[in-house]
Amino acid sequence: MQDLVEEKQDKDALLARYALLTHVEIVSLKAIRPTTAWTKPCANCPSMRPPDPEALDMEELFKQGKITFEQATFPCAWRPKKLCFGICKRMDELIKQQRSKKVIYSTAEKHQYKIAVDTVKNPNKDLLGGPSLEEAKEILKTKFKFSEEEIEKLEE
Repeated sequence: MQDLVEEKQDKDALLARYALLTHVEIVSLKAIRPTTAWTKPCANCPSMRPPDPEALDMEELFKQGKITFEQATFPCAWRPKKLCFGICKRMDELIKQQRSKKVIYSTAEKHQYKIAVDTVKNPNKDLLGGPSLEEAKEILKTKFKFSEEEIEKLEE
């Protein structure tokens, strides 16, 4: 406990000294994450030149529904005031591809989809012999490529 108090005092002293030296009032040390992307890519943007390992990892996690669009995008390395144009463009294209895919399901898959959606909307339906709420969510995520946000909307 004593160490934490001393660490806090050291940090406060450092901040006070920094403010005195620069004559600048320090309001907050919390970084604000940008929400908009650049309109053009950087000259050396690695996200525009595949294969960028970080961009490919983000795409794969996004496809699997493990992360959201906001989590998949990141600030530009050269101009950090906005999000990287390359990754935002790739994520937008990926979303368009997912929405434009016309998947033809068999009758059994259509019924499974309907049962899973009904179970997520009304968890008591698992008592009728269908999948549990967790199983229904897993089916929607893996087989029907639902994201966490889409599942949350169904639960409302």
